[in-house]
Parts: sequence; C-alpha cells; structure tokens
Amino acid sequence: MEPDVSVVLCTYNRADMLGPALESLVRQETHGQFIFEVVVVDDGSTDGTQVILQRIAKDTQVLIRCLQEEGRGIAAARNTGIASAAGEWIAFFDDDQVAEPDWLSELFALALKTHSQCVGGARFLLLAAQELSQLSPICRAVLGEIVDGNEPRKCGRKQYPCTGNMLLKRSVFDQVGLFDESWKDGGSDIELTARLRRAGVEAWFMPTAIVHHHVPAYRLKESYLFWSSLRIGNNFAHRDFKEWGLVKSTITCLARIGQAALVNFPLLLLAYILGNKADVIGRKCLLLRAWGYLRESLYLVSPWVLSQEMYFSRLNFRSERSAFARSSKSTELRNPSE
Repeated sequence: MEPDVSVVLCTYNRADMLGPALESLVRQETHGQFIFEVVVVDDGSTDGTQVILQRIAKDTQVLIRCLQEEGRGIAAARNTGIASAAGEWIAFFDDDQVAEPDWLSELFALALKTHSQCVGGARFLLLAAQELSQLSPICRAVLGEIVDGNEPRKCGRKQYPCTGNMLLKRSVFDQVGLFDESWKDGGSDIELTARLRRAGVEAWFMPTAIVHHHVPAYRLKESYLFWSSLRIGNNFAHRDFKEWGLVKSTITCLARIGQAALVNFPLLLLAYILGNKADVIGRKCLLLRAWGYLRESLYLVSPWVLSQEMYFSRLNFRSERSAFARSSKSTELRNPSE
C-alpha cells in the first residue's frame, strides 16, 4: 500500500546522531490511522552514514528509502526528498533530533481535526537540567527550543512551524513552490513559511507532537550563540526584504536598530550590573541579531557596493561544525564588524 505520510530526513556527516534519529522514526506509533515511509536524503556525507542507513533499513518493517545528493545544500536536499516522496502528506525531520513515539500521529491527528495543510510541534533541548538552567530563554530559542503552551493553537507570523517538526499537505508545494535553492546559507525554511503565509495556508501548533534536539557541546559556547544570532538576523532580513520590498523592510530594519539601542542595550547593562551572566549572553544575542539584520539589509540594498564578502563567508551554513568543534576552549566571537 502507498504511504499516507512521507517523513523527509536530510543528513550530512552525522552518522553518530543519525542512528538514534532513524530509530525514533521507525518506532512511531500510528494507531492504525495511517501508513508512513521514511525518505532519507544523504547530501554528500563522507562518514559512516551509509552504514547506519543500511543497518536500520534492514532491521525494520518501515519502508526506508535512501537518496543521494551531491552537497548542493539543505534546500536542494529537501526538494529531492519531496520529489521522491509517495505520501499525500510530507513531514520534515532533522538528523540531530529524536522523536517521541507519538510525534507523527499527533501531527497527523491535528491536521485532520483542523483541516489544516500545515502543522508543527514542540522541540525540547536534549540537555541536562543544570545546563538548561544556565541558559536564558533567548539562548534556548537560539538553540532551537520551541515550547509554546499546552493547547493546540493557530500559528501567527512569528510562531510558524519549523522544518525540524512540520507536517505539510503535499499539494501546498504545487501552490507555493518548493524550497528556494538560492538560499545557500540556511534560512530556506523561513522563506518557505513566508510564502505559505502569503498564500493563506493556515498553520497549527500541536504541543504534544514532541521532538528532542541534540545540542553538541560547542553550541553552548558564546562564540556559537553569537554566530547563530548573526545568521538568524541575516535570514530574517532576507525574508522580510523578499516579502515586503525595500521601503517596508528598511523601516523594519530601523525599528530593530531602535529596539536594540533603546531596549536591549540598556537591559544588557542592567544584566551586567546584576551579575546575571545568562541574561548578559541572551541580550548580546539579541543585539547581534539586530546587527545581522542590518548587515544583510545593507547588502540587499546595494550588493555591489556593500558586498561584505568576509563577513558572509564566516557565516557559511555548512562550515559550522568544522569552525566551532575545533575550537573547544574559545568563548570569544571575533568582531562582527570586520
């Protein structure tokens, strides 16, 4: 029988995390309500990814199909998965996550109940309680935490589902198009959800559709949190410029800079005075997000004059692991104005 749902999982050189991720998917409880398959897109891995895939595919009755990509990036890999998916519904899942056994059934049930074409769920960080207590809510959000209430709800612009925990009706891609492969440094999921909103695709959030997100040690360092905040600011600016055009996105940029100067900078000083280290780091993240928004906005207004090649090269999406894992003792971020 054809599957009702295709779970698309894209991976690149994460053999150590891919095993638990896949094992959590093949253990999904459907309660007899649907049939699902797993479509894994290997985007040019050079580690033991294929060994893991073959081992798990051999030991499960769940259909796992493995596709090869050539390192063209996450947007292209997701599009390859969509093209191959057989299900009427497509769920997106990351290779550094572990799903609760009823993750997929919770998403599917809410989609049917609300007649929504897009449903997302919660994401918790796989960290010890002590580590979590040392992170501000701002930093936890930077690391990918998504926790918002205990009841299903409609999503607003700022709460749209992310592709680590999302179920979409396949037909929406006929309506709005696939992931934009020109977004080479991440953020293509943010751009896609902007198109979904403009097309009037209603999204819902299901708090009981839970995934747990691995957080490597290097991501707890200030250097990574600051780097990621800059990238988030860049992606938001790129999205807004494409969605709103020059005038409105420029006004938004000025508002963000004003908020940074009048709200977050004073709160940063207060956190220093109170000795609240977690809030200090969180406020710095917000300031750097505004800085990233400004830098990307300047580039979009005048890419030839304000190309900022050195700045953007340091924010390359695929370079994350090699750039931070090799510098385990560093807690300093190089001057973002360089």
